[in-house]
Amino acid sequence: MELTLGAVGTTHPDTMRATANHAAVLNKQGRFARATAAERGILDIRKEILGPEHLDSIRAMVNLAASLYWQ
Repeated sequence: MELTLGAVGTTHPDTMRATANHAAVLNKQGRFARATAAERGILDIRKEILGPEHLDSIRAMVNLAASLYWQ
């Protein structure tokens, strides 16, 4: 993920996808606080770049809700 961040920045689709995948792994490991923090960040970026009604933004909202539920 660090390679993606350095190469293209935090708002690039590949970086957002990598961050979302990382959060999913953290969730599966039971590291909900870190996953939630990552998902909040990705949601903020996706809403800012894509808008709140974009499918990827909604997907990020669902992922954040799931993390909060499992905490």
